[in-house]
Amino acid sequence: LTCVLWPASQILFAAMSLVIGAAGAVGKRLIGALAARGEHVVAAMRSTPLPDHLQTQVQRQVMNVDQANIDQLRKIFKRHPEIHTVWNMQVVRARHADAEATVGGMKTLLQVMEEFNVNKMLFSDSIASFPMAAPRQDATASWLVENTQEAPEAEIGKQKAECRKLLKEFTDAGGDGRFAVVPSVLHTEAAWGAGLTSYPLDAMRAAVSGLPFVCPIDTDVPLPMIYVDDLIRGLLDLADAPNSMIYEPERGYCIPGFSMTPEQLFAE
Repeated sequence: LTCVLWPASQILFAAMSLVIGAAGAVGKRLIGALAARGEHVVAAMRSTPLPDHLQTQVQRQVMNVDQANIDQLRKIFKRHPEIHTVWNMQVVRARHADAEATVGGMKTLLQVMEEFNVNKMLFSDSIASFPMAAPRQDATASWLVENTQEAPEAEIGKQKAECRKLLKEFTDAGGDGRFAVVPSVLHTEAAWGAGLTSYPLDAMRAAVSGLPFVCPIDTDVPLPMIYVDDLIRGLLDLADAPNSMIYEPERGYCIPGFSMTPEQLFAE
């Protein structure tokens, strides 16, 4: 028997991941990265199908997935018992009316994972989880864990905080829940969300088209950004890390990129 030691970033077998929110800009890049390293992927989406080049890379594309529909989730896991990791990349909308869909969907998903003995979840948190009391520099995911009395002002942050509580309960019960706090994501997709941190994409599109642009924030305010390829590398590293290397409380990490002000962007 010959044993071959592979780099930590590679896998030795065709594992299977379920990606929730697969049609988003990050979800699509994640699917491509997982498929490129040999993983089988089940892509779950609400309404927007994957582009043609990604449809050939996934094991199955499941449309009209309601994360809060427990029977629908059970069918996915029953059909694909090989699923070993769930990536919850669901896009959260900044409306209180959507809180039940977000938090209730997370609760239902974790329940079904427990029913089918799927122990690992990667959850995408957001910098919107940081309240005004958070440090302006060198903010860490552990700050969120250790300062739960400081509630986020943003609705997205409130929903993410509730999801983190559910993820902690899942981990305390024996699961392997990990979360990544994600800054504003820069990418080359044709569409993106309407959040304030998406202003660089709007600004660059306006510049290319020769159109005027009204900046939604003060031009001297720095915000954290990350390019999507760097984000995907960070997410995969977090997923691949053995338990012995996960030191942070509740297994949460901020994925760092860089910060810039609108003035810096416009000058460039």
